[in-house]
Amino acid sequence: MIFTGRIDKPRGLILTHLWLVVLATCIAMGASVAAATSRPVSYTATAEVVVSPQKTDTSALQPDMGTERAIAESGVVVSHGADALGIDPAVVQKSLSVSVVPQTRVLHISYTAGTAEDAFRGGSVLALAYVDYRDSQGTDTVATLVTRPSVPASGSRGSLPLFLVLGLFAGLSVGVGAAWLWDRVSDRVRSAAELTETTGLPILARIPRWQRAGGPLAPDSRARESFAFVAARLSSMAGHSGTTIVVTSPRGGAGTTSVACGTAAALAAQGKRVVLIAANPAGIRPEDVLPVTTSPGLTHLLARGCSRETALHPTEIRNLSLVPMGGPGEDGLDLEDLHLVLEKLERGACVVVDAPPLLTSADSLLLADVAHLVVLVGDPRRVRRGDVREALALLGDVSPRIAGWVANRPPRGRRTVSPPAPPTADDAPAEQPVSPVGDAEETAPPRPVAVARKARPRPGMRPPELPRTTSSPRDDVRPFPAPAAAARRR
Repeated sequence: MIFTGRIDKPRGLILTHLWLVVLATCIAMGASVAAATSRPVSYTATAEVVVSPQKTDTSALQPDMGTERAIAESGVVVSHGADALGIDPAVVQKSLSVSVVPQTRVLHISYTAGTAEDAFRGGSVLALAYVDYRDSQGTDTVATLVTRPSVPASGSRGSLPLFLVLGLFAGLSVGVGAAWLWDRVSDRVRSAAELTETTGLPILARIPRWQRAGGPLAPDSRARESFAFVAARLSSMAGHSGTTIVVTSPRGGAGTTSVACGTAAALAAQGKRVVLIAANPAGIRPEDVLPVTTSPGLTHLLARGCSRETALHPTEIRNLSLVPMGGPGEDGLDLEDLHLVLEKLERGACVVVDAPPLLTSADSLLLADVAHLVVLVGDPRRVRRGDVREALALLGDVSPRIAGWVANRPPRGRRTVSPPAPPTADDAPAEQPVSPVGDAEETAPPRPVAVARKARPRPGMRPPELPRTTSSPRDDVRPFPAPAAAARRR
C-alpha cells in the first residue's frame, strides 16, 4: 500500500509548470545562438602605447592612466584619425576601443572593421594620432608606440559563451514569469494535495495511468492495488453490506466509469455481493466492455417493466452483477422510483452507481440524495478549483456523506461509445413484467419509461433539477448526516 497511502506534498510553482520554464529557456538560448551566428564577421587590430612619466624640476609625475584613456578616446584624437581615414568621426568613435593594462602604463588602442585591412589601417592611424597629440602638449616625449598593429588573421562574430549565458538568464526569467502568470490565470488544481487543501476531503487513493486494453478494469497491478485500497476504505466507512456508493465527478473526463468498475471489482474480490449500476449516459459504459447484454436495464427497472432478477446481468467477475442503462435517459430520474429500486438491490448486496457528472446532470444529485456514500473522482492535472467548489456547493444541498476524493489519471486510448438506440419490441423481456417493489405490485401493468421517470410532484419536494432535502441522522452511519430521502427507505 505504499503507492496509494503515501503523503503527497503540494507541488511548487516551478515544478508544476516546469515544461513552460524549460520551453522558454530553450527558445531564448536558441535565439541567442541564432543571433550569435547571424552577426557579420568583424576584424580587430590592436596597438600598444606606453605612457611615460612627465619630468619636472624636482621629480617625475606618474601618468593617470584613466585620464590617458579618456584622451585617447577624445574627440580631438578621433577627429584627426577620421580625417586621415576619410570616414565619418561617428563611425570611428563606434569602432574605437581603448583599455588599460592593470598595474601598468600601457594602453591598448583597438579598432574594429569589416575587413582585416581596414582594421589594420584604423588601428595604426588612431594610435599615431594619440601619440602625436600627446607629444605635442609638451617638450618631452610622453607617449611611445611600442607595438604596431598587425593585420588580423581571422575575424570573430562575438563571444558565443556570452550569448549562451545571456540567453539562459533571459529564458529562465521569462519562463518563471510566464509560469507565475499562467498559474494566476489558470484555475486548474496543481496536485492531489492541493485538491485536499481546497475541499478539506481526504484522498482515498491515487490511481495511476494505465494502458486500457478494451475495458475499464485495470490490468496493471498497481492500479488494482489502488482500487483495493479504495474498497477497503469504503468498507470501513460503510460498516454493513446493504450500502449504496455513488461514484461521480464535477465534470466529465475524470474516468468515473473506470473508478466505479474498479471499485466494484475490488469489493467483489472481498467476498461481497456487488451490484454495479450504469447510470452515466455519456462516454464509455460498463455494459459495453464487461461485456453483458444491454437490455433490460435501469430504465426498464425504473419503469417497472421488468423484474430485479431480469435487470441484473452476471459478469465474468465473481460476485459482481451489472444493471446496464437499458436505454437513453432523456427525462431524468424519479426520486421515489430510485428509493424503491435501491431498496430491493441493497438487500444483502453493495450497490455501486456510476453516476453522471454533478455539474452537467441533475440526476447525479438525486443519486447522491439516496446514497450512503459519495465518492468524488478528479484528475489532479485537469480538474478546476471553480468546478470543485461548485460541485461541493451542490452536494451541500442534499448533504450526503462524502467519503473523499479518488485522484485518478484516466487511461489513454479512451473511446467514445455512442448512446444505444431506443428500446424496441424485441428488447422487451420474455417473461411477464414484474414490479421490483414487492408482491402487492407484481400484477400492476407496466408503465411507459418516459412517464415512469418523470418526477411526480409531492408536498414539500422541490423539482429534480434543484433537489434539496432536510438531513436527519442515520443510525448505522455516525456521526455523518444522511439525507432524509435515504432515511425514509429504512
